[in-house]
Amino acid sequence: MSDARGPRRRPVASGLLVFLLLQGLYLATATGRVDRIADELEVYLQCESLWERGSLALPQCPPEAFFGKRGRDGQPYAPYGPLAAFLALPHHALGRGLAALAGIPRHDLPAWTSVVGAVTSLATTTWAALAALGLWRALRALGAGPGRAARVTLLLGAGSLLWPYGCVFYTEAISAALLAWALAWHLEGRRWGVFAAVAAFLLVKSTNALLGPALLALALAHARDGAGVAARLRPIVLGGLLAALVHAEWNAWRFGSPLDMGYDWSEQLPPGERPHVFRLADLPRGLAVLLVSPGKGLVWFAPLALLALGRARAFVRRWPGLALGAGALWASALALHGSYFYVEGGYAFGPRHLVPLVPLLGLPLARGPLGRGPARAAFVAGASVALLGVHVSFVADQTLGDDPARPQEHYFRLLAEAERPPGRPRNRYRLAYCPWPRYARAIADDARDGLLGLAPDRSPVPGRGIEGVGRHLRRVRATVGPAIPAWVPPLVPTLGGLACLGAGVALLNRLRRHDSSRGTEP
Repeated sequence: MSDARGPRRRPVASGLLVFLLLQGLYLATATGRVDRIADELEVYLQCESLWERGSLALPQCPPEAFFGKRGRDGQPYAPYGPLAAFLALPHHALGRGLAALAGIPRHDLPAWTSVVGAVTSLATTTWAALAALGLWRALRALGAGPGRAARVTLLLGAGSLLWPYGCVFYTEAISAALLAWALAWHLEGRRWGVFAAVAAFLLVKSTNALLGPALLALALAHARDGAGVAARLRPIVLGGLLAALVHAEWNAWRFGSPLDMGYDWSEQLPPGERPHVFRLADLPRGLAVLLVSPGKGLVWFAPLALLALGRARAFVRRWPGLALGAGALWASALALHGSYFYVEGGYAFGPRHLVPLVPLLGLPLARGPLGRGPARAAFVAGASVALLGVHVSFVADQTLGDDPARPQEHYFRLLAEAERPPGRPRNRYRLAYCPWPRYARAIADDARDGLLGLAPDRSPVPGRGIEGVGRHLRRVRATVGPAIPAWVPPLVPTLGGLACLGAGVALLNRLRRHDSSRGTEP
């Protein structure tokens, strides 16, 4: 492990090239959608409201799409952390700038909102690439050579569900980046960085606060001596206290209680019934959902986990404290989310709740032998699943139903009232749900229609077909007319493709030069 000054002297070009490659990849395959699920729409509306009114209230949210509570001031508020909208503001500003450059008037809501919303949603492409760069920094701090660090980082960035979450406007990619950088700065001894990253991680999403004790366990386990304990604990404790104070003040100002996060479960429960948000009796089934089920299991969405498991013993021997701390984070996340109200994460791609911790899977691969064959197999498997996820909307087939003729096509099963535990929802995730054949068929049908010159959009419902920011804006342009100039739809995927290609070629050449000059690396 390096001291606080070591990583600064190391070459960073490989890490920056990995970041640019993944940033380009995510831009080229981003959806550009903010209008499918409340979790996407409401964060976008927070950005809009913050820019125009200096408030996180959502008076412009359609009542039928609103999820949250009304505050003491009568305004509707989303139940998300107060920081997410702030972190997406730079991309929101770019979206407004692009709309102004394209001459799209603010009063033309379909055109203006589609373009500004599409660019705002690209915030997650940058944060997902930053999550990968955070892992690269952590690997370098553990002594991995630049080639090893780059290859393991690409296993994460292009061979796991981090890729699809970099292409949708959920906050999991932001949480993953903040946690990865908190860990990297912790390993490098950068205490102010740890303080800022931990505070931001806990403020992006209120449920992230549940991992706070595990972060303390990581610092305690990793401290090497008595003096190191206080030094490593201090930034995490202070960051946690700052986040707790902000959450408490924010909730008290909105709803009159520091513990009221704004979640409203009334739609999922009978009138007057109190929600049972965590239920340990559901944990065994929840673990099966999160780890091995065909539609949500971590091993399918991040095969990197299998490589990490194979190196777990060596990881524990080399860095026992770090391994114990990382294990505490995983154990906490699995216990909490495996017993959660919606274990599957609602309408989402793969094990949504575990995305923030996925970068930690790369740590055991920092040193020691890494078989090229298993690594390539994990990359191909993970990239194949991710490719399906970024091309087909995750809500394309996520339905609620009980048709006995097609049970495998339903995402949820509707429980009879006698089956439903008190305080839990009636719609339960189906363990047998498997989207891959239908996703592959949707892509094949779309490719066939494109070759035959037929209509490219087979789905009559917006947001439920083949995805892509360019395709989305072309659909909008076909509806609203020339308010959106013809050069706008291909702009983002073209820039992303060029960045991905350029950075990929440069990184490949750099890694070849490094391998030829160093031979093998640790």
